[in-house]
Amino acid sequence: MKNVAEGLLAGLLGQVDGVHEPVDFARSGENAAFQAQWQLRWLWRESGLLPWQNAGEDGAARKRIARGIAGLAEQGLVRVAKRRAGLTAAGLTAARQLCGHPEPDALLCGVDYLLSLLGGPHEWSGGEGSPESGYVSEASMAGFSPWPRGEIGKQRCPGSEWTVAPLVMLAVAGLVESTFRRGFELPLWALTADGRGIAVGRRDSGKADPAAWGTLRRVRRRETPTYWAGWKAEIEAQKTRRPLWANRVSHPLGDVWPTGGIGRKSNVA
Repeated sequence: MKNVAEGLLAGLLGQVDGVHEPVDFARSGENAAFQAQWQLRWLWRESGLLPWQNAGEDGAARKRIARGIAGLAEQGLVRVAKRRAGLTAAGLTAARQLCGHPEPDALLCGVDYLLSLLGGPHEWSGGEGSPESGYVSEASMAGFSPWPRGEIGKQRCPGSEWTVAPLVMLAVAGLVESTFRRGFELPLWALTADGRGIAVGRRDSGKADPAAWGTLRRVRRRETPTYWAGWKAEIEAQKTRRPLWANRVSHPLGDVWPTGGIGRKSNVA
């Protein structure tokens, strides 16, 4: 592929990763941005598309980008519809290879591990019978207690950020999703219906390997300039983005708590 096409692939991957990055707009009171974030994730899940515009700085650059995106569409790597674009399954594979990201199949120990924490002290719930259940904190995913004690001027869970890259990759694949609880700055993660189906199937067939989750500390998002440009542009745009639809809304997570209390550590090798 030529540089323009490769840059577009990497940039589109950066954009979709940015959409699934755990950023808490609900806790900061930015409801419009919260709704826009939720709607974009829904749009990606349902259509594989996201808002897109030709970012060329001049006419010549815009023509190169237009030819590049058209060529990717002809190859079946990108779908374009009006002012939206998105990577196809083949495009995601090509972009991941270009950016050094693993395929979701190599990360399935993440859904195994998350499932292994449900039903125990690390699961967050609104109480018995509550529909708000099935959540696990980033802290638990990193081997800490569900809600570690915080100290002013200190990071609550030093080193827990390694969990974000593989979980975002699983989120893009539609297997996990993130949200936040008011009063707690770390994201909570849950299995989607597809993710739960895969995790339960792997557990019941003896293929699950939750102990391998800790080995994903080595997963990194490579310093590909166009990937990070797409990611940063998406994160920045989210701060002022308006919802796509006024009548399609989500509600922030309610008052959930770790079912076993806040002190028990998880076990990450």
